[in-house]
Amino acid sequence: MFATYSPLRIVLFAIALACLLSSATAVRKSEYTVEEVQKARDSGKDLCEDFGGISFWGHEDHNEVCCKKNCGKCGGTGCNSRLGSGENCCVSPIIDNAKECKGKEDAPCVLPGLPLSW
Repeated sequence: MFATYSPLRIVLFAIALACLLSSATAVRKSEYTVEEVQKARDSGKDLCEDFGGISFWGHEDHNEVCCKKNCGKCGGTGCNSRLGSGENCCVSPIIDNAKECKGKEDAPCVLPGLPLSW
């Protein structure tokens, strides 16, 4: 009446289920508050990593900006000459473009829900 399963089969099923659940819970937020960004920043977490980018940490007014990760540094002097180019590494073009971060590889983008500052 009841099927019997080997311990190996049960372990493999448990691992597969854990992998499925962990990927399902890695949900990106649809909006961030200034307080959430500040809390993440204070704890050293870079929210832009969720979108394939790096944050511009140099100025409080631009917490919302995510440059492409291959820029090495987001914004600041020399951003035009970095590997990722000016439109991927400089803050102003990213804000001007106003593309919201939504998916894993969206950078350059701006974090959703935050006011854009120029």
